[in-house]
Amino acid sequence: MSTFSTTALADGGKAIALTVVFGLVLAFYPVVSIAAIAVIPIPAAYVTARHGAAAGVAVGVLAGLICLLFEPLSGLLTCLLALIAGVGAGIALRRGISQSRLMQVLVGLFFLAFAAWAGVTLLNMGMGPVAAMQQASGQLVENARQTLAVAMGQDNANAYAQDLRDSLGVAPYLMPALLLVLSSMFAWACTVLARKVFDRLRQPFPHDFSFKEFRLHYVFIYMVSIGVGCELYAYFMNAGGGVVDLVGMNLLTFSLALFFVQGLAVAHYFLSYYKVSKPKRLAVYALLMVLQMFLLMVTWMGLFDGGLDYRRRFNKDKTQSQH
Repeated sequence: MSTFSTTALADGGKAIALTVVFGLVLAFYPVVSIAAIAVIPIPAAYVTARHGAAAGVAVGVLAGLICLLFEPLSGLLTCLLALIAGVGAGIALRRGISQSRLMQVLVGLFFLAFAAWAGVTLLNMGMGPVAAMQQASGQLVENARQTLAVAMGQDNANAYAQDLRDSLGVAPYLMPALLLVLSSMFAWACTVLARKVFDRLRQPFPHDFSFKEFRLHYVFIYMVSIGVGCELYAYFMNAGGGVVDLVGMNLLTFSLALFFVQGLAVAHYFLSYYKVSKPKRLAVYALLMVLQMFLLMVTWMGLFDGGLDYRRRFNKDKTQSQH
């Protein structure tokens, strides 16, 4: 570690133990493994923020080596998350980064960790990314077909499986966008959890961000425009499945997923302003995220907020009415 003080060694030992525990959860408890992914970088980030990058690297390497002894692939992911996302976030915190910037940095760090893990996994399997995704989606469809056959009959299950197979057929070509969406989700969850942990341990953490104020940079509006342009080009030029078409699909998938989050932030702002009770608020969020009609509505609300900025206009009108 960067220092050999008793405090540094104690913090490092605790961080290694916690990282190993979460790594084993990731390996052997698939139901809660998703939550473990968001938590794994936090111990290394804490040690890095408090004692330096060398301390964080030691935590990531030692915890990863221990986890590798139990399950190689999950152990590798644990090591990469701690080393890349954990140490990277800790370095950013030492430099006094803002919370909104931290979330953006974490998106990139999670993406690098996932991409590195996927690369090693595919190399070990001896398969390309498209072939691996097709194999995984095929297995998923087959499992779904066998499960549904018992409940809805063989013919209905086969029809549903074919629809699912058609829907998943494009998934291998959307891997960059899907990885970015997953990275964004885990970056947000990791930031929220890290803030609570750092506050409890009295370690400095930025507090300049609130979800109801979340707003994407205007560059994402251009991303949507470019994606739509690519899709229109592919449609009119009969170039479906080509490079332009795939670029457009990836840009739209990633940007519209983020604009859905911005739409939720807008809804959260107004629900908070009108002091809607917490149970009713949770019910509204559940409806917005589950029903397809509301999914589209919230996404468009977030997209238009990129140009109209509802919350700024509402605050301005509210201020003028008070005078």
